[in-house]
Amino acid sequence: MEKVYVARDPAEAHFIKGLLEQAHIQTMIKDEGLFVIRGGGPMDVPSLWVNTEDAETAREIIAELYTEPETEESWTCTECGEVHPLHFDTCWKCGATHTAA
Repeated sequence: MEKVYVARDPAEAHFIKGLLEQAHIQTMIKDEGLFVIRGGGPMDVPSLWVNTEDAETAREIIAELYTEPETEESWTCTECGEVHPLHFDTCWKCGATHTAA
């Protein structure tokens, strides 16, 4: 098993688990019960785990869920692929500078 995502809360974990299972990827949620006692440690949020052979596909599905579509009012970082509004001139994710085409 391989960890593919750390969710913000149990609701998000179950939502993503449902998406992965629709793609026929068996998914397990770990540490869900620790969310209730949130102590601020690294183990206080639920994480999603899949079989190692499904990990890459699972990450692609999750990334697609959280990637904003590019519009005429956005630009895509050539270094990391993150999509930004036109008023951003620096990539928030990797720090690369946007050069207008």
